[in-house]
Amino acid sequence: MRFLSKHLLDQRRCLDLCKLSSGRGSHIEGMSSSGKENVLTLTRLGLTSVQARVYLTLAHLGVSTAKTISNASGIARQDTYRIMSVLQELGLAEKIVSSPVKFKATPMKDALPMLIRRRTEETSELQAKTQDIIKNFNVLRASLEDENLDFISAHAKELMIQKARSLEKSLDVINSWTEYVKYAAVYLGAVDRSSKNDVEVRLITNKHKDHASLPKIVQDHFERKRFEVRYIPVLPRAAVMICDKKEVFLSVNEKEGFSESPVLWSKNRCLTTVAQDYFDILWLISLKAKKKPATREPHES
Repeated sequence: MRFLSKHLLDQRRCLDLCKLSSGRGSHIEGMSSSGKENVLTLTRLGLTSVQARVYLTLAHLGVSTAKTISNASGIARQDTYRIMSVLQELGLAEKIVSSPVKFKATPMKDALPMLIRRRTEETSELQAKTQDIIKNFNVLRASLEDENLDFISAHAKELMIQKARSLEKSLDVINSWTEYVKYAAVYLGAVDRSSKNDVEVRLITNKHKDHASLPKIVQDHFERKRFEVRYIPVLPRAAVMICDKKEVFLSVNEKEGFSESPVLWSKNRCLTTVAQDYFDILWLISLKAKKKPATREPHES
């Protein structure tokens, strides 16, 4: 609506310019009183200030030489020749072959509607390009949101349990044995309550001999075909948890696991791929654990 009102205002001003040009003669002096407004109208239609001044001068003079146009408009003669070439390309003037060379302005009743049409076409094209920019920006923003990185320090445990409950295919974990035993029952319980009961769980941890201290739910998982543990000879330098090969949790302190350290969570594909490659390499060089750990002795009553 704002553009339309400006468009109509420009049309009214163009009509005023047409009326002003209809009575030629020595209207150059009269042009000075409203010249700024007339020049402004033409610049809004796409001309530069000097192009507008030269065109309006020629429109009032009728057929004229560059010298006369220069004197009347106050624009240097060499600049006048250059501007006249541009006005000819725009269809606003024509050159008359004579000695000296003369120029004639395209009548305003034809020239101004032509400028308006050109400006309207340019505005329509800009509107289309603006819509493309908005569309592309929305796509980019959605992509960035999909690739978002979040730092989590306070509620990592709750989010990790939530992700474990929503697993569909796999859970890959690198963690110290002490840290794993501390939270295994919680995470594996969440896996058991996931929508998919056939989730593959792989754990890489440091070698130990404390199978008997494992909670029953962990011992039960040791018996499952889709639960496998492998050992490395030293403590893992990073705690990693990869959910469905799509999301990753990383501890940011190598001396602390998920329970104490601030945690980086991300679903960024590049970061997840790096973490998955690290896990897979470590998995290949680690030692396979025995399938049946020693069972825990019952407590005496």
